[in-house]
Amino acid sequence: MEQSIQLGAFIRDMRTERGLTQQQLADKLGITDKAVSKWERDICCPDITLLRPLAAALGVTVSELLAGQRETEDTAPAVEDMVVSAISYSEAARRKNRLDWRLLAFMGLTAACIIAAATCLICDLAVNQRYMWSPPVYPSIALAWLVCTPLLLARRYPVRWALIMLTVSILPYLCGLGWMLKQPLVTKMSIWIAPMGLVYLWLVYAICLRLRRRAWMTAGWILLLAVPLSAGVNFVVDRYVGPSGYHEVWIGLLCAAGCFAVDYVLQRRDR
Repeated sequence: MEQSIQLGAFIRDMRTERGLTQQQLADKLGITDKAVSKWERDICCPDITLLRPLAAALGVTVSELLAGQRETEDTAPAVEDMVVSAISYSEAARRKNRLDWRLLAFMGLTAACIIAAATCLICDLAVNQRYMWSPPVYPSIALAWLVCTPLLLARRYPVRWALIMLTVSILPYLCGLGWMLKQPLVTKMSIWIAPMGLVYLWLVYAICLRLRRRAWMTAGWILLLAVPLSAGVNFVVDRYVGPSGYHEVWIGLLCAAGCFAVDYVLQRRDR
């Protein structure tokens, strides 16, 4: 317990010495300011994977961080190397275990896609006595596999890579689908609707990164951005299909206003 108290005070002292707020230190480490506050109040200790970046952010060595005090003399290189090596080994072991789980999930996803495609092929052969191309099925399976793979295998920014894969593939997929189904209307509508949907998803991703500590504010912006998206989709549908209602626009505005109100109340309460 004494070591924990010493560590918390040391983190606080080094942070203030470098002129950092808890929020600024948290941003450097990719965590919340509440986590930093808990360290400094000795409620919990930093995760082992954060020791090296935390030491770098505070301008100290890992040995000094673990000791909870500045060394009066230069830390022996052998001791520092030993500590860093132990941390590196632990981090590598964690990444390996996490990668193993992700690899298993990826293998499960791939197997599920293959089974789904094989099932459709067997059904074609059983019903039609010959192989028939089922346009909506196989491209859809391929698109799902393409977008989900980064979520399981990417070590950094998995959601960003999934969005990139979706961005480069969704429009060709929809246009190709319209061509295979011999439905030019699908292609015409996709040219307008797909870019609007992609812009919306990228904005939602940016908002979630920016406001990840304020769930109600994030939800409010997501709902608010859905309003122009819904209006744009309805406009396209009106143009190519027929009149459609705009009731969801007002519902989205009301829900967004409610989320912003809840966020305002929570922020006022925390002050």
